[in-house]
This record gives sequence, structure tokens and C-alpha cells, in this order.
Amino acid sequence: MRRAATMLVAAAVVLMASNAYAQKTSFAGTWVREAPAGGGAAAGGGGGGGRQGGGGGGGGVFTCGMECTITQDAKALTVKTTTQAGEQTRVIMLDGTDTKYEQPGRQGGAATAVVAKAKWDGAKLVITRSLDMQGTAVTVSQTLSIDGGKLTVVTNSGREGATPQTQTYTKKG
Repeated sequence: MRRAATMLVAAAVVLMASNAYAQKTSFAGTWVREAPAGGGAAAGGGGGGGRQGGGGGGGGVFTCGMECTITQDAKALTVKTTTQAGEQTRVIMLDGTDTKYEQPGRQGGAATAVVAKAKWDGAKLVITRSLDMQGTAVTVSQTLSIDGGKLTVVTNSGREGATPQTQTYTKKG
């Protein structure tokens, strides 16, 4: 009887662990931004600058721009983009630790320290960053998901009255 109970508990632990892992989405691949609804060229994110496709007030931690290559393992999501300034890489920790980086200042101003944290919400990855903008605490959240083979990134700027910005990407090749 005791052996059967032990085996049952072990099986339940394995099943829960596999279900928890199965919910985590792989964002790996090369992604190209789709044109926004209504035609026209894909624009940079609102308020965050078109440089890296920010989104509604300073952009977010996840920056794909017009095209990016993502690699992913259990600990980190690595995003590589090519901009006018050359290739840029951002590593976003997935293991619960903080992702720390400096956001360049505008027009040569001082850089701003940024702390971000990623967490899974089912199959979606939610990345939240906090920073101090001239004495005001600002929190930006981005939700990454894949639906129908497309990567969708919704950025909420954290500013009152701001509209969430949505960018959609198609996998290349």
C-alpha cells in the first residue's frame, strides 16, 4: 500500500512538472514585423520611438524592431536586432531573476537604470520593467504570445490614458 502511494505521488509530481513546462511557449526563430492594419508601412511603436519599435511611452524590454532573431532556453530569452547603430542584443532572464540594463538618455542625456522581470502567465510571457523618469516611477508591461503561428507583443506604457500598442510578427522561413 505504501509503495503504491509513493508511486502515485511520484507520477503526480512528474505530470504537474510536465504540464507546467508544456505551458511555456518557445519564441525562438527569426521574426518579421507585419504591416499595421489599414495598410502602409510598419511604423515604430507609439511614444517609444521607431528606432527599436518601442510602445506607448518609452517602449519596453522586448525590442524586436522590424526583424529580430530570438533564441530561448529555460533561463533566458535572447533577442538580436540590427539597427542603424549595428547589431544589438538584449537578454531577458526567464528564471525569476531581475534583468538589469541601462536605457540610453535622450539627446545625449544621462542613461536611466532599468530593472525588468519576466514571468509566465500560462503560455504567455509577461515582462514588466520599472524605471525612474525624472522622479516619477514608471512601470511598463509587455505581453508576448503566439497565436496562429504569429508572435504578438502588447505593450502597456503604464502612463495614465495611454493606449496599449500591439505589434505582430510572422516567422521567417
